Amino acid sequence: ILYTPYELMGGEYQLEEVDTYMDGYLWNNTTLKFTISKESNNVYVDDNLGTIIELIFENTPVKGEVNLTKKGETFVIEDDKFTYKEVPLNNVAYKLYANEDIYSGDGKLIYTKDSYINTYITQNGKLKISNLYLGKYYLVEVSAPDKYIIDKEVHYFELKYKDQYTPVVSIEFNFKNYLKKGTLEFTKTDLSTSEPLPDTTIKIYTINDELIFTGVTDKNGKIVIKDLPVGKYYILEENAPEGYVLNTEKMYFEIKDNGKVVKANMTNKPITGTLDFTKQDLSTSEPLPNTLIEIYNADTNELVFSGRTDEFGKITILEIRYGKYYILEKEAPEGYVLNTEKMYFEIKVDGEVIEKQLTNNLIIIEVPDTFANDKTYIDVIVLISLVVGIGFLIYDKKKKK
Repeated sequence: ILYTPYELMGGEYQLEEVDTYMDGYLWNNTTLKFTISKESNNVYVDDNLGTIIELIFENTPVKGEVNLTKKGETFVIEDDKFTYKEVPLNNVAYKLYANEDIYSGDGKLIYTKDSYINTYITQNGKLKISNLYLGKYYLVEVSAPDKYIIDKEVHYFELKYKDQYTPVVSIEFNFKNYLKKGTLEFTKTDLSTSEPLPDTTIKIYTINDELIFTGVTDKNGKIVIKDLPVGKYYILEENAPEGYVLNTEKMYFEIKDNGKVVKANMTNKPITGTLDFTKQDLSTSEPLPNTLIEIYNADTNELVFSGRTDEFGKITILEIRYGKYYILEKEAPEGYVLNTEKMYFEIKVDGEVIEKQLTNNLIIIEVPDTFANDKTYIDVIVLISLVVGIGFLIYDKKKKK
């Protein structure tokens, strides 16, 4: 209510607002024209003040608004690799609460502290909340599309009066939702020894057969892949480490929960072969039993086997690992010369049978030269023996007569 001490005479007037000193309202820059006359219907008589003219001049309250932009990650496969891009995210729900008692510009209580105001949902990645009274508020995200992590942070803000010339006070928010993800810890090991296998190339596919990763195990036989989104996948081995059989089996795994570490272990069977070893007489090819042989790794000279041939002159050694080897004879059979030659062989293909034969010569006893030079004496002795024998026979006959 505005009172002027001036007595206005009948006539035409205009009223202009030059400033508003009350926070929360806009300056009214319009001009209010009015007339004082006997016909004026807004004139009345006050007992104390006398004749009064009543005029209504409005000020608009300043309001607030929230403009929220919401984006989300999307899983993208490019060039057989996976990555993430941002897209507008729909159907994210927010609840708005008062963070203090909220009053209108004329002092009316609108909301009490922590009271729920409304729920708003993003469309095309946008959300706009308009016509809010000035004051303090907070937003809480209450739901998001499946496979996305709900933002647990409470977002506080204040719609604060700026000046009498700003009709709307705006707050801008840019939020992002992340996909639920996990980590794969893949280990490659030897089937029989559980030793780690480096240099194994593997590929990872989605359940829809889309290639998303190719990698090689490290020195510990491991590959760690982070930030795989929730879903089902499988692993295929592309190249086995040297000396091992390629594992063609699909290994399935699933990322179920955010932050979950999935451990997967795939084994490889080592390439092995069989050695059929036979020991024979060089000249007759007869089998030679009880021959002691040893087998060594050709690269490290490490002893890997020691044994004797059976009654058929044979030794069969199963599951010899991939690699190069050599055979050495350590003890020859009785009556034979030791064969000191290294006999090499190699296991390259799983399940192959290597056949090897090693021969021995008989020990030959040579006649000494001195015995050979006394041949004349031997002949004489033989001749004397014959003469004596004949003489004995003649004597015996005469005696009988």
